[in-house]
Amino acid sequence: MAIDANEIERYIFDPENPKQCKSYKLLLNIAKKKNSNFISPEFLQYFFAEQIITKKFEEELWDKPDNYRSLTATEKLEPFKTKVSYNDLFELVQTIDFNVDKILKFSFLNSLNNFYVDEQIIFNDDNTIKYNLNYLKENIIMLDNDYSISNIRGEEYNKNYILFSKNYFEILNGNISKSSIFI
Repeated sequence: MAIDANEIERYIFDPENPKQCKSYKLLLNIAKKKNSNFISPEFLQYFFAEQIITKKFEEELWDKPDNYRSLTATEKLEPFKTKVSYNDLFELVQTIDFNVDKILKFSFLNSLNNFYVDEQIIFNDDNTIKYNLNYLKENIIMLDNDYSISNIRGEEYNKNYILFSKNYFEILNGNISKSSIFI
């Protein structure tokens, strides 16, 4: 559905006034259904910034940009990748025991999908979701543009999606055939 440029403000979600968002009911309807979700690395970096960017992280990052304190979590990871190394960052992330309660509190996250790996989530005996930490640790330091929609199986298109992404818009070309929302 194309949105009229004059009405775009009505589609932007404001957490202070969620019901004013024109797509709020769509989000609620999708959240109530058996949906699938995509959370881009930039969102994961935002959710888990304080668990990654720790004193240990900052001690290893020997050369910080002058504006380091004002950078986003994603921007703080970049100097580590270039000044130290991507592999060192990957190893550092592997040692983190992530507290995933921030994501699990959103009960509408029925299924997480990264479009590369099957079995991203594990269901507990009571059918609640347990986040697959291997997925998190492998994908949290990727960039949104490292993703590809080319590996989506046909049945993946026929789902309702809640897509969390900051800069990865190619996902909108994925021919998803059911109502979905991009946050």
